[in-house]
Amino acid sequence: MQISKDELRELESRGLTPRCLLKHLIKGKKLSESIYECLVNPPEGQGLSPKYAERLVQKYSYTVERMLMAFTSSMIPLYEISNVLEKTMQLDTNWMMSVVCLAAQDAASKKIAEKLEIPLKFIDQEGRTIYKSSIKLLEDIATKLTSKGEKPSKLRASLKVAKVYSEEFRNKVIHEGEPIDSETASHISEATTSLLKELFLTSNHEQV
Repeated sequence: MQISKDELRELESRGLTPRCLLKHLIKGKKLSESIYECLVNPPEGQGLSPKYAERLVQKYSYTVERMLMAFTSSMIPLYEISNVLEKTMQLDTNWMMSVVCLAAQDAASKKIAEKLEIPLKFIDQEGRTIYKSSIKLLEDIATKLTSKGEKPSKLRASLKVAKVYSEEFRNKVIHEGEPIDSETASHISEATTSLLKELFLTSNHEQV
């Protein structure tokens, strides 16, 4: 049985995410039990009724199993490059995740700046055309959104957290291979997830 994108988004909104599933599977629970637990006791929000959750388990268990297998298979290249990086450069998955997140912040700042018609370049005192840093773009985005009216404090908090990671820090991690510990990687991941969600959701409501 195939599952549509709308059905998948609905299940994810109900708590059936890969992270939630894996959390229960790691504890030794069966797939059907894991799906049930995610739907009845989601990490956030109100869970489904046990009866309705059981119906969804019966309907989607096989499909979710196939999706998990496909997801695991797709992770093989990531595992292989991670293994090589750790052996050759002593850089682990914490570094890889941090690089992806910081690069995503850079790409997002440019995409949103373009959407809000914020210039990506400026002219310095010597008349040279210089590309703005991601931090500068985030500052400009915050200013532009604020000028359009009061915005949710959650967005302002997301922008503030993202700007903590300076250009110097970003360059050291991405271009110089600065090692990252698990706690820092987790913070970067959380900050990036929050930033992307709030930034794109907010800008999508702007008439630009």
